[in-house]
Amino acid sequence: MPMHHSNYPGGFANGVTIRNMPVLNAYGGNVFWVHSAAALVGNQGTFVRPCTTIDAAVSLCTASRGDIIVCKPGHAESIANATTFQLDKAGIAVVGLGTGALRPTFSFTNTAGSVEVDSASCLLQNLRFVADVSAVVVGINVDANDCGIVGCEFDFVDTGDDFLIYVDCGDVDGTFIEGSRFIAEIADGSNEAIRMDNCDRTRIVGNYIYGDFALAAIYGDTTGDTGDGANVSREILISGNNIFNADTVLGIAIDLNSADLGVISYNNLGTAGPSTPGVSAALDPGSCRCIENYAVSAVDNCAVVVPQTADT
Repeated sequence: MPMHHSNYPGGFANGVTIRNMPVLNAYGGNVFWVHSAAALVGNQGTFVRPCTTIDAAVSLCTASRGDIIVCKPGHAESIANATTFQLDKAGIAVVGLGTGALRPTFSFTNTAGSVEVDSASCLLQNLRFVADVSAVVVGINVDANDCGIVGCEFDFVDTGDDFLIYVDCGDVDGTFIEGSRFIAEIADGSNEAIRMDNCDRTRIVGNYIYGDFALAAIYGDTTGDTGDGANVSREILISGNNIFNADTVLGIAIDLNSADLGVISYNNLGTAGPSTPGVSAALDPGSCRCIENYAVSAVDNCAVVVPQTADT
């Protein structure tokens, strides 16, 4: 009987998952498991003897081999400083299993707590990050090139808990933030969901961002640049996002540096900012080209295309 083979042309660049469970048995890198409920400390990172922390699993990884850290459903850790969750080896992927509240959850219990993505080509996928204290300075610091955040959720525990900046990208190229959910209170507290500064080839695609952001939900910063000195992000793509900024002072959904270059397309934007300029406040595209972005500034209104100056 002849053998029949099935293969998707070009393969699956991002791997294959079934119900958030990655198919790993034929994967070239090593796989290390993590679960906070494991009975023993200092376990081996196997499925039956998982590590109890991300830090322990990272210590087992080898840089640039494509190792994967898999967090079991229900895994939970507290983030109180900048070393608890630190990806300092290139090419590590941290993948969470589970759905809803069963996804691995990382609670920020100190304002100085942060997830540090310090090495290139790292990935965070299907993880929950929640503020459990007021004014967490930064949730995730992306400090290396070609790193991604995919299918993650950012939220808060109680009234008054918040991240000042959810994801901070500074002087790095190739960051991608896709299919994630950012929730802030409908009250003062947060500044930005995503901050960019001198970040070429950034992709922000298919995210849901909701809450009060004093500066903007997506913000192109113009200060603190330590790269080429231009503060410019080039070849960026911001597409397919649904954003509502409840801030009543500015209410900006997307606010980029005046020299930022790229494409902003097919976003749905809501603003609660001042009646003047109304929907125009929702989008400041810098020097990006805009394709069919819609904005609305009040309930029971239809969204309109922004910017409203037509290309002739």
